[in-house]
Amino acid sequence: MLSQAQLASLSLFKNCIITDIVPLEGGLNHQLVVVHYSDKSHNNARLVLRYLTSLHSAQHEYNMQLHAFELGIGPALSGLTDVSGMMDSPCYILSMAFVEGQHGAKLSWTAHSIDQLANYLQRLHHTPPANFTLPYSVNKLSLLDDYWQQVKAPTCLDKRRFDVVKQLTNPLIFKNDYVIHGDLNTNNILRNANDMVWLDWEYGAMGDCYFDYAAIVVECAQNIEVELINSLEKRSPFEDIDKTRLQLFKLYYASVSWLWALMRGADIETSRYRQHVDQMITLIGESQISL
Repeated sequence: MLSQAQLASLSLFKNCIITDIVPLEGGLNHQLVVVHYSDKSHNNARLVLRYLTSLHSAQHEYNMQLHAFELGIGPALSGLTDVSGMMDSPCYILSMAFVEGQHGAKLSWTAHSIDQLANYLQRLHHTPPANFTLPYSVNKLSLLDDYWQQVKAPTCLDKRRFDVVKQLTNPLIFKNDYVIHGDLNTNNILRNANDMVWLDWEYGAMGDCYFDYAAIVVECAQNIEVELINSLEKRSPFEDIDKTRLQLFKLYYASVSWLWALMRGADIETSRYRQHVDQMITLIGESQISL
């Protein structure tokens, strides 16, 4: 990442004095920092910088997040800056407004916040961007096989669990007709008393809206499924939510997440998602197959 002196040389911080740089937790493919600075009017301010190593990914995320901001869902952007000349390898900085709030994982979900969540989902899913073309989501049934092939030394129980997942998800058909967030876990949702902002748009794509539904329902520690379905169903242009299809997508999402954690050797995440997988297998009612 850039030093304080290097950041100060960027047009982003022209006539500003940088006072601190604080690292944040980010995903696997980027680094995040909050830059504290005072502007030319001596006002204290903060800007979030996200470092990315791929120009294609940086441009995609910039476009996707700008679209989200225009929909009133994502944080404001300051720009995309090529800083490769200051680094030993390609590097791009996505700069965005700092948003006050707490991650959704740390807060209880009220009727108001669940209704706002449904509103955001409806707004995003049914509003394609006008100025750029989105790729299709990576999600498909074959992703389960791709991930399974990368699991090292799976146990016999894991193998049986995977076989059950494959059998149960086989009827699933992806309808990639909607703009989706693609990584809608509670750590990517910031909430305060009156508002909600979605972060981390790198997996934004044309995909199946049920993937986003399943993601937030599985990831949320609080059981919000019934209230979320009710809120979605009262909003035009939504039709009735297909609850059987939602259950299959919950199993798919939990299974992909379980395999991803298993690949990485993340024991706590593996255990958590494995429990979701087993619960979904039971809930779907495949009583003839047991682990």
